[in-house]
Amino acid sequence: MAQAKKRTPEQLQELGNMTQGLLHNINNSLATIAGYSEFLCEDLPRNSQTHGFAEKIQHSAEHIKTMVHQLWMINGISDISPSELSDTTDLAEIIETILLDIAESVSKNLGVVLDFEVQEDLHNTKITGHQGYLTLAILGLINNAIESFLDQQKGEYAVQKIEIYLGKNPENKEQLILEIKDNGTGMPEDVLEHCQKPFFSTKDPSLHHGLGLTTTKTILKTVQAKLDITSKRGHGTNIKVYFPHSTAQSSA
Repeated sequence: MAQAKKRTPEQLQELGNMTQGLLHNINNSLATIAGYSEFLCEDLPRNSQTHGFAEKIQHSAEHIKTMVHQLWMINGISDISPSELSDTTDLAEIIETILLDIAESVSKNLGVVLDFEVQEDLHNTKITGHQGYLTLAILGLINNAIESFLDQQKGEYAVQKIEIYLGKNPENKEQLILEIKDNGTGMPEDVLEHCQKPFFSTKDPSLHHGLGLTTTKTILKTVQAKLDITSKRGHGTNIKVYFPHSTAQSSA
């Protein structure tokens, strides 16, 4: 089997430009499809078969538009080099803000407890990275943990819990480690093997694009962080994110 030729930086740049142009044109066409299907939904008898067809067209157009926007964002984030980042972001502050927004709702609606702990002697949890993007990445990981309880029978565990821990990596004191551990349904081996691949999803494809972890990995790459996921069906999932010393600011 012939080896694939490595693309030059110029070829990669050209491919990126073509991708952006393609996404732009697809988005324009989808806007037209979604717009006219909305007009049809307004004009056709609500309980008619043709109204149902128009609704499906509109839903599909909006679904693809959302996917295009995600791809657009991934493509833009992937162009960010770690050397270009100068913003300082506090990881503990990001997590606390996320939990402040969602903890009550998650506890009330799903009965899931969100517990956050920062290592006692870790006084500085700041890294160099884009706060908005990192918030999106961490929220995505927490949401994945929350969704692991959706298919779980109520009362299957005495306590449905997501434990979030931020501290120094015990194997490398110059690294920060973010751990998100749940006792949800967990993933079988075949799903775990493919879960980080673009467009892979075990959920309804008309509602999910399978780009969540791809977006998260792309964001983490901008701060040279490593994502590690372990899981077992019936035993929950453990997600670890390692932030290297080149971005982690050593805490006294």
